Amino acid sequence: MGIRGEQSYHEADQAKLVSAISELVGPFDTCCSLLGYLRQIQRGKISMLASYVLRDCHAHIHAADNVDSHYLHSYPAYDPLAARAKDLALPGRIWINDQVFSEAERASDRFYNEWLKPQGISHVLRGVIHRDAGQILYVDVGRGDEAGGYDQHDVETCRSLLPKLQRAAVLELLIDHPRRSSEAILSAFDKLPVGVMILDSRNQPVIVNRYARNLLPAWRSATAGLPTLLQHRPTNCEQTVCHDGTPVSRIAAVNGSCLISVPQPEKPHPLSALTFRLSMGVEERDDDGDFYLVFISDPDHKIAINRERLQQTYGLTPAEARLAALLAEGGHLKTAAGQLGITFETARTHLKRIFSKTSVATQADLVRLLLTLTTQIGV
Repeated sequence: MGIRGEQSYHEADQAKLVSAISELVGPFDTCCSLLGYLRQIQRGKISMLASYVLRDCHAHIHAADNVDSHYLHSYPAYDPLAARAKDLALPGRIWINDQVFSEAERASDRFYNEWLKPQGISHVLRGVIHRDAGQILYVDVGRGDEAGGYDQHDVETCRSLLPKLQRAAVLELLIDHPRRSSEAILSAFDKLPVGVMILDSRNQPVIVNRYARNLLPAWRSATAGLPTLLQHRPTNCEQTVCHDGTPVSRIAAVNGSCLISVPQPEKPHPLSALTFRLSMGVEERDDDGDFYLVFISDPDHKIAINRERLQQTYGLTPAEARLAALLAEGGHLKTAAGQLGITFETARTHLKRIFSKTSVATQADLVRLLLTLTTQIGV
């Protein structure tokens, strides 16, 4: 999202600003720059590029000029101006909030009272840049009472600049959509109960999820002296020594994967990493351009089970869910009873009920059942 702070244009003549924005060309015409010009031309306090999803009645700011970050994050999902005037929202159409809402309606509307008025905005001019079956893309300029309401001259000025804003908006959205998609993917990776890394051919991380970030120092230390660790494809079990003399076991695996064991000096078990060379859809390329997917886990990492999901999935009581989670996390029944402050016999009674509700016959079967992704994701 492009965000700019307030700029001083030093009493710039409006005609010169209109001329300047009309002459801007090329990839350097960012939405923020154009929104800043537009705000000054219209004597506004804020300007922004936003979209309104018709199905969900949800609005999203893509770029803004002079909008405080607090208001960017609190921009309401329900925009009454877009909802009320959506039938008027055709590309090139411009309207003013005064034409859509009466003064009495504005006085009682949450959008005006909690979002516009705190920013000193009384009048909004909206120009529609694009519309399809799913959403409306528009630009808003908000001004205070001191600048007065918008008139026909303001509308015509905005209309003359809409084509330029449309081109910049397309560029902004081409950048914004992949960025938001990447953020969604990274957020999803962070919820996985296993480490996920994408590394380049120099063993440098490109993407690292939350679990793997905690293991990254150990990985780097163990593989620092192995610049060709990922490129090399072993055909059988090999033993490799790092720069500090620490052994790194590497075991060949099927389908082009490689299992790497990374010792942890202060822990009893080594890290386990499974690597895959990623296909980039190019037949002939050297190893310097390769990327590698690495799944990494720490056998000594404490398993965490979501108690609420156990209750929801299997109908366990809170007490039964706590006991089941402790057992799945590696505890013994007697130890778990002590942790929960109950007697061993009470724990056995809970366990029998847990067996019945989960349709298992042994504690080993229970643990295997509970160690699923659905009980560990996002914990």
